[in-house]
Amino acid sequence: MSQRKYTGLNTNPWPKLVDHYNHVCLGKDQFVKFWETNPEDESPSYDTWHQYTLQDMSAGYFIHNLMSVISGHQLVRNENVWFPTEGKEARRSRFLAR
Repeated sequence: MSQRKYTGLNTNPWPKLVDHYNHVCLGKDQFVKFWETNPEDESPSYDTWHQYTLQDMSAGYFIHNLMSVISGHQLVRNENVWFPTEGKEARRSRFLAR
């Protein structure tokens, strides 16, 4: 019987996750998004997950981001009607990975 060494635990799973997903809704209050560029100053190679606490709004942010991914462009028209004026960055809970 040969023994195999499992090396999966030594690798970072986040980059592989980004290949398929860039945002996640965790219940009604928690939203997680991967940013390739810094959302505050647009600096490149940011590659960081942000977690947001959005009281009763995480599903709306999830659907908006999903529609942006599906359509291939940002949905900015009338965005101020659907979301708080200060945006989600003001409600960022923490950075998850970099």
